[in-house]
Amino acid sequence: MSGGKKQTYAHKYYAGWQAVLAHAGCFLRRIWVEDKEAWYGGMGNGSSRIAQQNLFGGTDVGGGGGVTGNFNYYSGSPNQLPDH
Repeated sequence: MSGGKKQTYAHKYYAGWQAVLAHAGCFLRRIWVEDKEAWYGGMGNGSSRIAQQNLFGGTDVGGGGGVTGNFNYYSGSPNQLPDH
């Protein structure tokens, strides 16, 4: 960069989604984004966070960004309470 001009090289995009994945009684182990593992753990019901800001190279020039955010997982049990 010359002349002190600002250059934009990264943008942040925000999205939300919901999905029905399976029948009752499942256990969440991993979340993949494209070919990369974004979250590893184990939960039957609960909340967690994905914090992989550099999963695709981060915000440096030439980087592809990353993935961050909170999620709730419900296994579909008969006594499951509604999400408010």
